[in-house]
Amino acid sequence: YELASCLVGSEMCIRDRAQGTCTQTTWHSLPAVDCRSTPKRTVLPTEQQYGGHSVEAITGSLMLYGQALTEIPAGGFDACPYTAATELYLNNNGITTVGARAFARLTALTWLVLSFNAITWMAATSLDGLTKLEWLYLRDNRLGAFDYGALAPMAALRSLWLKYQGGGDVSCGGKDQWSNKLAGIAAAVAACARRW
Repeated sequence: YELASCLVGSEMCIRDRAQGTCTQTTWHSLPAVDCRSTPKRTVLPTEQQYGGHSVEAITGSLMLYGQALTEIPAGGFDACPYTAATELYLNNNGITTVGARAFARLTALTWLVLSFNAITWMAATSLDGLTKLEWLYLRDNRLGAFDYGALAPMAALRSLWLKYQGGGDVSCGGKDQWSNKLAGIAAAVAACARRW
């Protein structure tokens, strides 16, 4: 049983390659982010590939780097069935904006990699729901400001990379990168939360 994505109008669908059929699915409707695997990209296994277990129970990494994504809209991952995924890689895409509550349903995420994009704007609530996040990589983008207050609910955050922003200085107390520094990030959140 081999799956691939296809389009019917503006609706993302699933194609059963063996039968040649394309049926609509409630998983995704454009412009949300398509987080499913295709023959050219393995994101996470499908229910069939995972021995019939529900996709909501599948943990692991969502590998969506280098997919030419240009934005993550508000609620962009709301339709993503892999709600137990622990890592999300969106680097090297050309993403320019990240909307409100973009990843809110992916509450198990501990890693979020948005590096090497062209992000100029993130909604103040774009990271809402990511309370388990431990690593956040936003280096090499074009941010001109960063809301450190958005990190307050992330008590486990220990690595934060904001360096090399083409839009301006987003540092806090002269720093724009913390690696394995839980206390340093907490201090930055407390000191710089109101700057944005």
